Amino acid sequence: MKGFTLIETLVAVLLLSVAIAGPLTIAARGANAAQIAKDQIIAYYLAQDAVEFVRFERDSSCLPSSPCSSTGTPPAWLAGLSSAPLTSCVSTDGSVACYVDSRANQTGSCLGNNCSSPIKYDNASGRGYYVSVPLKSPYTACSGTTCTTTTFTRTVRITYAAATPDEALVTVTVNWTDVGGLAHAVTITEDLFNWE
Repeated sequence: MKGFTLIETLVAVLLLSVAIAGPLTIAARGANAAQIAKDQIIAYYLAQDAVEFVRFERDSSCLPSSPCSSTGTPPAWLAGLSSAPLTSCVSTDGSVACYVDSRANQTGSCLGNNCSSPIKYDNASGRGYYVSVPLKSPYTACSGTTCTTTTFTRTVRITYAAATPDEALVTVTVNWTDVGGLAHAVTITEDLFNWE
């Protein structure tokens, strides 16, 4: 045999293409899975940050008064969260929602049932916040190239039942869209108690 025929050459090119395409597909899927995992970790941290903020506000509002009362609508120990003001998150049926900006120690009501305002990320300080909230001193909004709009939104709800006024359920949902346009969500729930 003096050389390859055209058919042998095409078969060799096809086999080489299959041999290269397999590892490249695996690498692409691995990179995509890593990005999804990174976004899930960020979402869990954002959700836990909001839960800790609500917990801190509850503790701060109950400590100065003694004891925190379970009377009223909402109960006084939850109404004390109005210093945040987290009362925009409190309901008996989970129908109201608010956003939480723990960096600026602020909250606000969401329009409708979900918060659709994305969290901004300040590349200079490495912190996220809501740009729609007027920031308290000493915090300033990022601008220009240091400010990035993320795909993450965060919704906080505090639900209580009149039958159990010493207990409330905090639900935090973080939504985001990945690079492929698929929507994802992480939800964390935590029980709060009037511990005084």
